[in-house]
Amino acid sequence: MSSNSPASDKFNKVALAVLATIVLLRLLSLSIPDLVDSTEGRYGLVAKLMLDKHDWVTPWIVIDGVEQPYDGKPPLHFWLMQLSFLSLGFNSFAARLPGVLSALGVGFALMQLARRVAGNAASYIAALVFASSTMTFFLAGSATLDMTLTLGTTLAISGFYQTARKPGSWFSNAWGYLFFVGLGIGFLVKGPISCVLPGMVIAPWLLARRVKTGSWPSQFSAIPWFTGSLVFLAIVVPWFALAEMKTPGFLKYFFINENFGRFMSKDYGDKYGSGHRQITGTAWLMMVPAVFPWALILLAWLVAARKRIFSRSCAKAISEDSELLYAILWAVCCPLLLIPARQYTATYLLPSVPGFAFLAAILWAKRLEPVDSAREFTRTACRWLGVILVLAPIIGSIIGWNWYETPTSIMALAFVVAGMFWISLRVSSSERSLPKEIARLSVCSVIVFTLACLCWNNHLSGRRSSRRVLDLASTFGKPDRELRVAFPLYYPFSVNFYGPLHSNPSLKIIHLKDEEIATSDADIFVVRDRNEAQFEKLAPGKQKLAETNHWNIYRGSGENLK
Repeated sequence: MSSNSPASDKFNKVALAVLATIVLLRLLSLSIPDLVDSTEGRYGLVAKLMLDKHDWVTPWIVIDGVEQPYDGKPPLHFWLMQLSFLSLGFNSFAARLPGVLSALGVGFALMQLARRVAGNAASYIAALVFASSTMTFFLAGSATLDMTLTLGTTLAISGFYQTARKPGSWFSNAWGYLFFVGLGIGFLVKGPISCVLPGMVIAPWLLARRVKTGSWPSQFSAIPWFTGSLVFLAIVVPWFALAEMKTPGFLKYFFINENFGRFMSKDYGDKYGSGHRQITGTAWLMMVPAVFPWALILLAWLVAARKRIFSRSCAKAISEDSELLYAILWAVCCPLLLIPARQYTATYLLPSVPGFAFLAAILWAKRLEPVDSAREFTRTACRWLGVILVLAPIIGSIIGWNWYETPTSIMALAFVVAGMFWISLRVSSSERSLPKEIARLSVCSVIVFTLACLCWNNHLSGRRSSRRVLDLASTFGKPDRELRVAFPLYYPFSVNFYGPLHSNPSLKIIHLKDEEIATSDADIFVVRDRNEAQFEKLAPGKQKLAETNHWNIYRGSGENLK
């Protein structure tokens, strides 16, 4: 499909409409569920405390009921959340909005790179694959740092490759400086990892091109290394210097414990909880759900063409194809980095998702669209995967309706969506366009993800967050009095985000040590199911006032209850 053909123009309009729909669906579902503990509750609290304290230098957190500096992460994403709170108030929508805006930035940078390498249609393919991947959808709508980090690494990786398009021109220099700006953005979000990941793409690519051609690629000489480095330092150094002056010891903990210990040791001295220990190589398996549903199509393609793909001639072809090699290195940089790591979560793979989307665009332009058999195989795979995918919300809504408080209306909506998808298949049964099947699968995936948010909203908001139980606890308090609410044995971060937002009655959140429970003057105790037996041993005879989801509310010894 020529990038200037009428069919291409029609697809571009369809793809643009699908992308707009994806963004709209993500925004409409952004406020659900409530901030989930522990990660979203933690980061929402950090940004709220910084704003409450009018402190734009030191991130703050509550540990064991005590406010203290948060040395775990730099502040850029918290700054964005603060600005969002100032504009929209303290709520889950505002906490998550920076993730959506960062994802839009990633999408634009990705499209720009794909367009210059493979044309207009390929740029939309890249954007569709990125926007409709599982990890993109859910992390773009979360109050976490990963999408903002991915914006930085994407700007760096895409900026570097485009620098040499017109060596010496203003356009080329702009991309060269954007490379350093991207490194700076990522560094102010998560630190040195923002330089390591682009380095894992760029360094081996440069070496491979040097070996293949006998000279360094033009990007190497076109990048403004000296002045760009000054830009990077100007972005990064001021805050790190101020942070160390305000909280001595920050630099040691952040660089040694958080950035090296996490990858090298099981017990790296985490001050803010316990890490997620993984089996070596787990990251490669995590990539499949991370870029679902597209990973399944890639796997099917690899299996179908395994003899040709896993051959010396194919390896030679990749080494000779500059764009394809760059895309592959980008797509695998995160799982490669995490091979020796001991402590990480699946979200660490997000910076590789734009690389996977770029790889999909390159493969489409060079390996699928020009070859009839490959194009037809992929088109059929997209169509059947869509059929299977649309069954997921039906099954999930039925399960949710039976066991997880999913409203009946959501189950009905899932059936409506399935019916609309089947109608679209029948209407376009004679249509054999691969790009349109990609667009259809993209919007189908995001609709399914949105329905998943709706199906699991009550479950997550009730069990993995504290807003609803705080609302229930407040109904037992006298108006215009301060209600002292204690969370013994388990103290979620979100209570300090949502608790102070109550005004009538106002809520004072209390953290209790085990030995303080029996003598506490708290008006109400909020206890998780799993801790209830232990609580009753430590504070026997307390009257249970209510229970909801996995929370139990007990009467305390205070005087502010109705």
